[in-house]
Amino acid sequence: VYMHATSPIRRFADLITQSQLKKLIKNEEPVFSTEDMMHWAEEVSFRQRKYNKAERNITQYWKLRYLQQHLGEIYVAKIRKRLPNNNTEIELLELACVLPATGLGKNDEGELMLRIDEVRLDPPQIGVHIQTLST
Repeated sequence: VYMHATSPIRRFADLITQSQLKKLIKNEEPVFSTEDMMHWAEEVSFRQRKYNKAERNITQYWKLRYLQQHLGEIYVAKIRKRLPNNNTEIELLELACVLPATGLGKNDEGELMLRIDEVRLDPPQIGVHIQTLST
């Protein structure tokens, strides 16, 4: 027995496509017109984007909650880009988590060892301190 689970959004699109293909293979009139199919494609795409965004937000929330429980710990991070208001977008490599961070200088770049000093959930942001071998 083979079983595969997909999101309900994808499953709906799969069912519509399968229904159309069955009719076309049998040389029968398709269930949905081209216009209907374009409408469904746009609708499914829109809902999938919303689902993906919600999934990213939930994942980020739980990573931030994890970091709140591990204040003072050190992580390898990569500087991604400078942001307004003295913020820097960083990626915590171990967690694959991209966040705005405070506590970094304008000349800091590349990969750094950062101590997590503060974690805010809304808006998502962390306060960090660079760790050096002598710190």
